[in-house]
Parts: sequence; C-alpha cells; structure tokens
Amino acid sequence: MLVLLARLRAQVDLQAALIGGDDYSEFVAADQSFHRQMYEAAGLPDLWDLVRRGSGHVDRLRRLHLPSAGKAQAVVRDHRCIVDAIAQHDPEAAQARLREHLSGTLSQIDEICQRYPDYVSA
Repeated sequence: MLVLLARLRAQVDLQAALIGGDDYSEFVAADQSFHRQMYEAAGLPDLWDLVRRGSGHVDRLRRLHLPSAGKAQAVVRDHRCIVDAIAQHDPEAAQARLREHLSGTLSQIDEICQRYPDYVSA
C-alpha cells in the first residue's frame, strides 16, 4: 500500500508541476497515468484498456475544458483528496471523491459546447 501511495502522490506532484504551461499534453498524459495506476491497483488493468478505447468523446471534452481557469488545479486537488482517502483507509470517502472528480467535466458539457460549437454539439 505504501508503494502505491508513493506512486500516486508522485504522479499528482508531477501534475501540479505541469500546471501553467501552454501545452497541456504532458498534464493529460500524467492525468491518464494517475487513472491507469488506480485501475491497476484495483486489479483491473484490462478495464482501463476498455475505458481508453471508448473514451474519445470524453477526452475531447476534457481537453477543451482543461484550459479553463482553475480546472487543472481542481484536477490536482481532486487527485490529492482521492489519495488522502486511500491513505486513511476510507474507501467510502475515496469513492465519493472519485465520483465527484469524474463528474467534473461532464457537469460542464453545456458550457463547453457553447464555447466550442465547432468541436462538439449538444
């Protein structure tokens, strides 16, 4: 468990260090690595592969939403909360934080569609 927590915290620290650049591709790669590590820790690496194959539209929404003021910081904050809950052996809190995190971009679909009508449609 300690090794997993160290890896997750290192990944979150990397994401925090990548905030503020004009190119979000490294931040996105670090974000995906964090999520992949969570699937692997749960013993579900094949599910991660399945999710990745079907996430093209959601990835587009995330990439459009990420440059919004405070979004990258919110991702890092959410990831820290998830890791903290895991470290505290509180699966209910970890699950709640994860659900909140995963709904972040999806809750902004209407706003993203309005800002980028050429890329997405409602």
